Amino acid sequence: MHSQEVDQARCILVVEDHLGLRELIETILVNAGYRVLTAASADEAVRIADQRAVDVLLTDLGLPGLNGNDLALRFLAQSQNPRIVLMSGCEPEMLKPCSADTHFLPKPFTPKALLAVVSKSLGVK
Repeated sequence: MHSQEVDQARCILVVEDHLGLRELIETILVNAGYRVLTAASADEAVRIADQRAVDVLLTDLGLPGLNGNDLALRFLAQSQNPRIVLMSGCEPEMLKPCSADTHFLPKPFTPKALLAVVSKSLGVK
C-alpha cells in the first residue's frame, strides 16, 4: 500500500505496552499515511479516545491492568462505528473475538501484514 492510497483522515489508536514495538508500529503506519495516536496502557487509551475520534483501535491483548479484550469491549460500547484489531502472540483459535468485525494480527508480524489488517478493518481492498 502506498501512502497516497490511504485516506489521510483515518486515525489509528495503537495500544502497546512495549515501547519499541509501539514506536515501530507507529512508524509503519505514519509512513503509510495514517494519523497515529499511541498509548502504553488501556487507561491511557481510554483517555485519548474520550478526547479524539479514532477510526481503528489496534491493541495488544496482553496489557497490564485492563487487558486489550476488555479495552476493545469498552471501545465497542462507546463507538458508533468501531473497528478493532487485536494483536497477540497467542493462537487466534484461543481468542474470543469481541465482535464479528474484530480482526486479529498475530505476533510477530511483518509491516505488510500490519498494513493489510488495518486496511481490512477499514474496509479498504
